Amino acid sequence: MKTDPCTYVIFGATGNLARIKLIPALYHLDIENRLDDDTKI
Repeated sequence: MKTDPCTYVIFGATGNLARIKLIPALYHLDIENRLDDDTKI
């Protein structure tokens, strides 16, 4: 199921939490085509 298009803003994107959890999770959602094509990160 795809989501509606939206924009994700990650504050502290160079930090450990973003590197270990947030960015990989968003990457896998994109690979599985679960993000709308107009979604921006």
